[in-house]
This record gives sequence, C-alpha cells and structure tokens, in this order.
Amino acid sequence: MGPVNLHAPTPSFVSEYIVKFESDEDVVTSDLAVRNLFSQFPNNLDFDDILRKVIVLNQLYNTRLWTTATLTVARNIHKLNVDELLRRHETGVVASIAAARLKGKDWNFYSFASKYCSFHVPEAYPIYDQYVDRLLNTYRREFGFADFKAIQLKDYSVFKNVILQYRTFFELQSFPLKQLDKFLWMYGSELFGKSTKN
Repeated sequence: MGPVNLHAPTPSFVSEYIVKFESDEDVVTSDLAVRNLFSQFPNNLDFDDILRKVIVLNQLYNTRLWTTATLTVARNIHKLNVDELLRRHETGVVASIAAARLKGKDWNFYSFASKYCSFHVPEAYPIYDQYVDRLLNTYRREFGFADFKAIQLKDYSVFKNVILQYRTFFELQSFPLKQLDKFLWMYGSELFGKSTKN
C-alpha cells in the first residue's frame, strides 16, 4: 500500500466525518438499534439479556464472533461483575470480557469487548477496531502526537490513553469520545477499507 494522504484532524474536518457517519443510513440504523438495546437492558445480571446484547452487537457491528464464541463470551460476561467495573470506568474490564477459551485455545475478542463496554458507558470507553488502530498509528508517524508502539494499542488502558492524548494534541476536547469514535472509524474506513462496520 502506498503512502496515505492524511488530513490533520481539525475540528471542522472531524465534524465533516461525524456528519458522514450520521448520514449513512445503514450505519446509523445499526448504531441506533444497538444503543436502544443496551439502554433497554443496562445491567449484566440476567444471562438472556446479556446474550441478546452480544448477538445483536456481533451481528450489526460485524465483530466476528461465531456461534460457539457468542455463547462463551455471554457466559463469561455473566460470571464477571462487569456492572460495578463499568460504573467505575475500569479499563481492565475490556480484557476480562475479551478473554475466551474455546476448544482448548485462548481467544481475545478485543474489538468486541471495547464495543460492548462503549455501548454501556460511551463517555468512558472509546471503541477499538482495525481502522482506528491503523489511523492512530498513521497519525503518530505523521504528527508524533504520542509515543507508543503499534502493538501497545492492544492494551486497552494504553489505547484509551492514546485516544485522550490524540484529543488533547489536536485540540478536540469539545468532542465527546463517542463523537470521536465516529470520526476515527469513518475516516479510517475511508482510508484503509470499505465502509462496513469493522
């Protein structure tokens, strides 16, 4: 892949991509359906409620959980005390949700877990996905807004800190994390992929 023509994330440029996100009927419909479901079932005590959220999030956000993994992840969330961790904005809850053991092998459903937490507490949990990862690394190389190695973005506490540094460096504090998520995903998907959720 050749060099990327990267645009500085000025407030007007960020706003332009948020509008693009919010003008994409398929993306907005999926986003609203997931938000409504998580609002309807805000707690994680009932297994059926958790499973419903996992299935819908996986389907509409294409988080690539297969059927067996969906059940395993839902059971894992049910066993964890995630509600208290989410209330305290604990970053470690992402890794706890992401970890799954299937057929004798360990899996890390990191992008799914960041989305699951984000739909519960959007102001505390920015969303990780492949486009955001590539975009942050490209901005780091071009602008030096933070000091991190690419692999470190797979540590959620580092990832969140990088997002906050990005927001501060480019003077985007007026944008809540959920709005910044929309920009990073929309612009990243335009640069590095096709416009389908993750």
